[in-house]
Amino acid sequence: MLDCDIDMRKPKFNVGDGVQLLSGSPHMTVVGHTKNGQVKCCWFDKDQKDRRSTFPAAALTPEHVDDLTEEEINRRLHKLKK
Repeated sequence: MLDCDIDMRKPKFNVGDGVQLLSGSPHMTVVGHTKNGQVKCCWFDKDQKDRRSTFPAAALTPEHVDDLTEEEINRRLHKLKK
């Protein structure tokens, strides 16, 4: 089971929050949640096309990934592998 620090009654990310993938990604906006706690996101690609996908909460960060230390990125990525 993935340890995502998710309390199903209180999402880790709220609709409207800006997020990025820990591995790096365009800035995305949270647009909802799935019943199993995944986070629905949307963003614009380089051609300004609307893109949407769903991600595990543990794979996302509210901070700009460049602002995180390498140690913090590795800690969060390690949680995804559990």
